[in-house]
Amino acid sequence: MAVDSHGGSQALEAGAYFGTVVRTCSVTGVRFTESAYEAGQVLPTHDHASATMCFVMQGAFDEDWGGSRMEFSRGMLLYRPAGHIHSDRFTAPNGVTLSIDLSHELAAAGPNEPKSIKSPTTRSIVSRLCREIRHTDECSPLAAESLTHLLQDELARLPDEVGRRPPRWLLRVKARLHEDIRTTPSLAELAEIANAHPMHVTRRFNQFFGCSIGEYFRTLRVEHCRRLLAQTDRPIGEISFEGGFCDQAYFTRTFRAAVGCPPAEYRRRARGGGGR
Repeated sequence: MAVDSHGGSQALEAGAYFGTVVRTCSVTGVRFTESAYEAGQVLPTHDHASATMCFVMQGAFDEDWGGSRMEFSRGMLLYRPAGHIHSDRFTAPNGVTLSIDLSHELAAAGPNEPKSIKSPTTRSIVSRLCREIRHTDECSPLAAESLTHLLQDELARLPDEVGRRPPRWLLRVKARLHEDIRTTPSLAELAEIANAHPMHVTRRFNQFFGCSIGEYFRTLRVEHCRRLLAQTDRPIGEISFEGGFCDQAYFTRTFRAAVGCPPAEYRRRARGGGGR
């Protein structure tokens, strides 16, 4: 857990936390860690090797640094730059946090000082992010990465004016998603198409289309499969493969979550077969 110790502070490597790890995964250099804490649990003075974002999912804790104390409760998002020395004490039962260790590129775009915000937007983004981490499919890496960019953007609160129409470079990104639904692009690939920074691409896409890039791409796949289910007699396995789902079980779960029923039932309803 500890990489080094300096000045009485333990230095923690990326993904290392004092709580009980509930879930962890990595996407394009970004590590997500969901941790649980008990009421009264005190974390020793420490810092993290990478810049981190911490969202309080349940409970509350006090954080001390440099003679200052802040209280963080459910729904708050906290940003800590790399090397920020602090200690914590959990003040409520069933504490749960989602910590995000940022890549160097993302950290470079973040603030130089600790910062916290609480807003419906951040809660919505984290809720969507948790779904991607807990129920993964082929679109989840793209969705999780782009949602992380949106959280970073919320922290930075960069001024941005949205025109009436998407810029041409954003339409090129959208066109790439439509052109090949079987191959999931990386955010780096889409940023190259746009000739823009990944964070800027992510922010603009969400502003104009109301969802993350990964969520939009998953919807394209599901809608394509819906049409084939309703209009053809092709086997469901064949349709799922054409829609970019390499695993039929993944397809069934994703389709049910998006449409409200499994593919076979949707086909019956679409052809007038009725429901249960």
